[in-house]
Amino acid sequence: MVNTNHTPTNADPSTAEKVMAIIIAVCSGMIAGLVTFIVSRHLHADALEAIVYSGASFLGVSGFVKVVEEKLGLL
Repeated sequence: MVNTNHTPTNADPSTAEKVMAIIIAVCSGMIAGLVTFIVSRHLHADALEAIVYSGASFLGVSGFVKVVEEKLGLL
């Protein structure tokens, strides 16, 4: 007998899926921080300014990705 029920299951994500979601958020933040640091140094910002800009970008992007993952039900 073929199962014709096409409703998605609302199973909670496993621990491995939650860890991968956090790793994706952190990696996205790291990439954003690195790009911001490189661009700000290219635009002649001081080293301390570039570090502050990249830290703020890391926090903003990783926080945004975490919120999106929560809305998608991954966390």
